[in-house]
Amino acid sequence: MRKTGRRNPPLPPGDASSPPRKLPHSVTVAAGNRRTSTRRLVTLPARLDGQAVREASRRALPAAVLAAVCIAAFIRTVAHGFLIWDDRMFITTNPLIANPSPTNLAALWATSLYDLYAPLTYSLWELLSALFGLAPWAFHLTNVALHTLNTFAVFGLLRQLLTEDDGKAALAGAVLFAVHPVQTEAVAWASEAKDLLAALFSLIAIRQYLLFCESEKRRLWAEALVAFVCALLAKPSSVIVPALLVLLNRGVYRRDWRASLHGLSLWFVTAVAFMLIAAKSQPAAGFLHYVAPIWLRPVIALDSLTFYLGKIILPVNRIPEHTRSS
Repeated sequence: MRKTGRRNPPLPPGDASSPPRKLPHSVTVAAGNRRTSTRRLVTLPARLDGQAVREASRRALPAAVLAAVCIAAFIRTVAHGFLIWDDRMFITTNPLIANPSPTNLAALWATSLYDLYAPLTYSLWELLSALFGLAPWAFHLTNVALHTLNTFAVFGLLRQLLTEDDGKAALAGAVLFAVHPVQTEAVAWASEAKDLLAALFSLIAIRQYLLFCESEKRRLWAEALVAFVCALLAKPSSVIVPALLVLLNRGVYRRDWRASLHGLSLWFVTAVAFMLIAAKSQPAAGFLHYVAPIWLRPVIALDSLTFYLGKIILPVNRIPEHTRSS
């Protein structure tokens, strides 16, 4: 009996010494325990490759510009030392930060430091202390990195809000945010990392929530809420975020009150909870020379708002400490 087997397909005409022609697609066949396959070859037209490169460059260019602007503006702060003010009591002379350990890390989450409950920021300092010791450059470099991430987040948020913009207006706004003189205190002061970290998570929360309003994807809502909680844990002043979202819904997107409050009930409950924690942790009456009566406090709040608005519009006569209303 003659044995029969698989016959190889005839070779295409041409030189027998030339390499075999590759198949344009792949087929995988399973036979018992054996598996044979040919490689899938995908060749994109040169025009599509060029488009992909141009698209990638278009997306990378704003990030490169913003990173370069932030570094150019604040890289000199990396060579600075710690200040004698909050840097000393929060970082250098604080045994919970200066001596990193799991026990000290747990203590940072269980109590407030100098009447401020910001355990996520304290955990960041604990990590830096564990990795680099109390080297000022590590803390200052972290601030520059956080400010750069905040600038990226501002650019992304502006791109979302300015729907008819080709990216130039958003880039200009992000550059202004990056180099505005009012940013100097937050970036150059090591212990002000709490403001930078809170701002980062607040910006992420705002953007993810706005995306949720457009798509109704619960995952985006959950991501936004987690980012908001992280912002509160970085600095309690982030309680303002839900109110800002209502203002954006009403003022920018022209939504009615019901739509403007959509999905924010738990946000306001969380904000109130952190306000109570802050009120318990930070009794202002113990530090102020004058405690204003209830009826005068709205006037003081308005004074603060107009003061900071003035510094944003005309950032002159900047000093480390502005004594206001106390």
